[in-house]
Amino acid sequence: MLGNETIRILAQTVRNADGTVTVHDVDVDVAGCWVGPLTTEERRARGVDGDDTVLRVGLPITSGLGRDATLVVRGKRYRVLGEPEPYIDEDPELNGYDITVYRKLG
Repeated sequence: MLGNETIRILAQTVRNADGTVTVHDVDVDVAGCWVGPLTTEERRARGVDGDDTVLRVGLPITSGLGRDATLVVRGKRYRVLGEPEPYIDEDPELNGYDITVYRKLG
């Protein structure tokens, strides 16, 4: 990814094959990320409530990043919205995730 921000992955919730849910503490910093706001159209397409804080985040491919991850972006905790799918490009510098993260207000 081509960014200059660092994102911290705090925890990842994993559902095992038998249905057991466990939370794994990850606590790892990921450098080379970018962060930006969603457009009004993107917010509407994702069904985001107007009171929620929602950001678009790009980060390098990181093992264990799933839809139940807790991330720290610019000092605040966010949850991943949806299942992260890695983007693979011919140029390895462009490989990574383009995800939406949110935090509820209140």
